[in-house]
Amino acid sequence: MKSKFFLGIAVGLLLVALLLYTLGRNLHNGTFDKTFDARHTGADAAESEQTLTVYADYSSWGEFFEIAKDVIAATDPYFINVLQGSSGPEDGSYVYRYALAAPVKKIYLSPPTLCIPETIEPVSAFLKAGETVMLNGEDWFSISAVDIGKPQGGVCEVTVTILPKNDILPRSPEVVMGSERHGGFSSLNFNKEYVFDSGEFVFQLPAASAEELSKRIEKAELSVGEILRQVYAGDAVFSSNDAEIEVIVKD
Repeated sequence: MKSKFFLGIAVGLLLVALLLYTLGRNLHNGTFDKTFDARHTGADAAESEQTLTVYADYSSWGEFFEIAKDVIAATDPYFINVLQGSSGPEDGSYVYRYALAAPVKKIYLSPPTLCIPETIEPVSAFLKAGETVMLNGEDWFSISAVDIGKPQGGVCEVTVTILPKNDILPRSPEVVMGSERHGGFSSLNFNKEYVFDSGEFVFQLPAASAEELSKRIEKAELSVGEILRQVYAGDAVFSSNDAEIEVIVKD
């Protein structure tokens, strides 16, 4: 009687052990499967991303130019889904790179506005607020303010604020004081429509004090001998590294 009792207990313990072993294997396999699936899904996502390279030929406008309004790329003709990317000169071309989250058959481009440098016969005006610089007999830009900073190391920073009368951009300004000519740099501002609406010329001029420089500037002139002429690059030639993606230029 006792032997049958102990035999029943042994069989019961064996069945419990088998059940626990089976559950353990299933739990382990389930965890492994989920880990594998997650890694597999991540790999698929990485492989689905594609970098589209677009080459722009701006050689018709010369070797030297600046970009006022850059190319806009989108996956739809209404430019709702605009692509983000990087751009810059590379091996004689201007190269744009865009990350595509999903495959596309077409890409739409809005051409840029380029700024082409030109040398002109220098034009000038007195360096004071209210003066207007003329170009080809027409108002070009006016001087709205002349601000003189505090001297540091025998030099004062002078900021000349200008307001444009047209879309021709001034470049390489100079302050002329008698026989002295001092070059400066320009910072031009554009509105949301990429229209030139204001600018600043900044000069580092030698001076013992702001008062002394202010008196010298009363007889000084602002001179400009270079311009940046804006051109719409609608005729630029674009190509891509993927022959299966059609590049469509929209005016």
